[in-house]
Amino acid sequence: MCRVYRRLVQGPLRWRPVEGATSYLVSVYNLVVDNYTMEPNYLLRQEETTDTCMTVTGCDPSLTYYYIVQSKGAGVSAESGYAMPAVPQLTAPLPLEPTNITSNSFTANWEEVPYSQGYTPFLYKEHTALADEKLSIIDTDFADAVCPPSYQPWGDMTITDPFESFSPYYFDEFAGMADWYISVTAFADGALGIDNMYPDFFDMGYMISPKLDFSLGDGTVTIDVDWLSIHASSTTDVFAIVAFATVGEDNSINIEGTPQTFLVPKGTLKHETITLTGGQPDSYLIIFTEDNGIIMLDNLKVEMSMNKDQKVMLPLQSLFTEETHMDFSNLDNFPGERYAYNVSSAYLGDGAFVYQSGYSDLQFIDLLPSSVTSEKFDGVKAYVSEGKLHVVNPNNEPVNLYDVKGALLLSVPAGESEGVYDLPGAGLYIVKVGNHAIKMVR
Repeated sequence: MCRVYRRLVQGPLRWRPVEGATSYLVSVYNLVVDNYTMEPNYLLRQEETTDTCMTVTGCDPSLTYYYIVQSKGAGVSAESGYAMPAVPQLTAPLPLEPTNITSNSFTANWEEVPYSQGYTPFLYKEHTALADEKLSIIDTDFADAVCPPSYQPWGDMTITDPFESFSPYYFDEFAGMADWYISVTAFADGALGIDNMYPDFFDMGYMISPKLDFSLGDGTVTIDVDWLSIHASSTTDVFAIVAFATVGEDNSINIEGTPQTFLVPKGTLKHETITLTGGQPDSYLIIFTEDNGIIMLDNLKVEMSMNKDQKVMLPLQSLFTEETHMDFSNLDNFPGERYAYNVSSAYLGDGAFVYQSGYSDLQFIDLLPSSVTSEKFDGVKAYVSEGKLHVVNPNNEPVNLYDVKGALLLSVPAGESEGVYDLPGAGLYIVKVGNHAIKMVR
């Protein structure tokens, strides 16, 4: 008996050869196989072959097809193989010119793909360093983190008594960047956790970043985190391992360089500052534990070094639509940054299995010049959005707001790290953050 690869109807079905098999009996159905009796209905085709592939044509694209391969030969089991869904041929959509371009929005467009039942556009931001800098790739306190209702959580949902979902989770909405992922997630109100309490029964618990070029600048990444551990037993210590990694085609995770190990205190939050060196292109940042326990994260900030004129592509959003277009709005429009998107096609079938094509080539977009002057220095950033002044102030420096005549309108002696302030009305303003003076237009 052999388990077939998932492959395409309207193209070849393929399967692995079985040692000792002299032929294979291939059965194709257009109805789900019964999980208990393995008795499928509506046989479309049954054929014996000595090859390890077969082409099936004439399928109805509105139906989901399944196929089973039975190996035959002396000493080879003739039991039924696994029922595998087969889907129509899918190709990556051809991206079209973006439309409705403004200073903070645009519409992504692409051509329709035959048999596709939906599309997944992916938005990126290309950041160019205007000077040597530390680029923030995530800065979150998980304040809005809650357990998704679909998990039906129980317990107090506190950082020291979280809900163990035993499931993976993308926490993009708390990261400000797509593809931040926890393999086995613990949820609390205002915190997320890496659950490795039962590694013998579930996947190893780890958190991993999107793939980025960590070799930029001097290859250094700085991680600031507040964390605590929950132990499987009173005698268990939980150590967090922080490292760069690569991911193989089989989704295997391979640690790069020299990982760093930290004792995570039990039940009490501790702030840790970690510096990783030797970053490589197309790598991931990973935090995991080999001990039985949970590591809960209350704050997480990651910065990577960049030299002037270096570029990095940051994944921002991954969405789904049945249309051949997608609107992206409320985008930042800072000097040295531009946006891009690509898109894949998807076949949903009966919902049990979702198939996705590869992604198209990137389509770049240059937003229109903004009527709002926006500048940033050493991590300090100021801009106007929806009539309010937004100030990113990592060092909590004093914030002073002046009108065009120099009259002081607002003074905040110790500014917030991310402050939002009212503006009196339309006009030209000067914002002073510490020693940085920035002109703003509302």
